[in-house]
Amino acid sequence: MIETDASDYAIAAIPSITLSNGELHPIAFLSRTLTGAELNYDMHNKELLAIFKAFKLWHHYLEGAANPINVVTDHKNLEYFSTTKILTRQQVRWSEYLSAFNMVIRFWPGRLDAKPDALTRCWDVYSKEGDTGYASVNPQNLQPIFTEEQLISSLWATYLEEPVLQASVLMDIKKLHSNI
Repeated sequence: MIETDASDYAIAAIPSITLSNGELHPIAFLSRTLTGAELNYDMHNKELLAIFKAFKLWHHYLEGAANPINVVTDHKNLEYFSTTKILTRQQVRWSEYLSAFNMVIRFWPGRLDAKPDALTRCWDVYSKEGDTGYASVNPQNLQPIFTEEQLISSLWATYLEEPVLQASVLMDIKKLHSNI
């Protein structure tokens, strides 16, 4: 399965595999801001761009799949993309490329599809002129949720078995809290 999303400023995709116990695990992430020209795309094309870029990036994993690859998007109109008769030249190029893959586009409401949505909602992406949809973040307002002691006791409670892993985690915690 590949989950995709697009916002006004970025695209994201997450390919996942289903384990034998039914759990879904991500194996990679794609998240990038849109270029100047891509910022002018309508939402339909931005969502389609996310799918196209995901298949371009991970084609070596996806080509020749025996079972259909479920592509999950929060843009309902894309379910009908493969049967649409009127396409732009760019959509025709994308459609030709994507037709080589055994895939099915499925709609999943955005409020239920949080993983790729989170990758398209970066606070440091600059907004379009006059857009107030994104606010700047004051770094002084960012504080750790847990104290170092709480984090260490939580890690010990989960019982890290490997001494090397314990040491590296403790070292990372000290780095994390060194400038706070």
